[in-house]
Amino acid sequence: MKHVKNVILVGLVGLVLMAAAAPAAADRKPGGWVGVGLLGGAVAPIGATADTHQEGLAATLRVNWTSRIGLGLELAAEYSPLPRQASGPERYETHLITAAVLPRMSFGKGRWRSWLGAGGGVGYESLRALDEEGLEVVDSSHTVTLVATGAAGLEMHLAQGVGLSAVASYTRHFGELDYELIALTGGLVLVFQ
Repeated sequence: MKHVKNVILVGLVGLVLMAAAAPAAADRKPGGWVGVGLLGGAVAPIGATADTHQEGLAATLRVNWTSRIGLGLELAAEYSPLPRQASGPERYETHLITAAVLPRMSFGKGRWRSWLGAGGGVGYESLRALDEEGLEVVDSSHTVTLVATGAAGLEMHLAQGVGLSAVASYTRHFGELDYELIALTGGLVLVFQ
């Protein structure tokens, strides 16, 4: 039931972002822009992933180009030391990295802007199993998978070229990892026109 609530929460955030963006669409002016977002926040496993992992921190770099009509492309890279659930005496050290390309649609060009995007890319996990004292590596693995991701963002521009951003994203790993994750991040966005 907890996972259903997470999915509903992400859906509601997306609807709020779209509703907030509709009036801002009239603010469009000629020319496109490039944006760079430096974000941090939390990542939560959902579905079967919640049985083996727990909530953790996330850091994201988002670089995007948006045309004058609002269509654009984004490169997103995310890192998380996604913690595993304690299941015995072993301890785990995990590093999860995803990199994706997302076609996106941006709404507004004034103080408030929002966007929606979906795409895919690759995920990489480095996993080390440690002994019960956490001193010796018992086992290690490196796994690469394909990922699908979707994201919605809201930006508030405080001055020309600088603003704050909040992003909700969903990522699904396919293959050996088979992870499902929701991330909520926020931070600084820089815009170059």
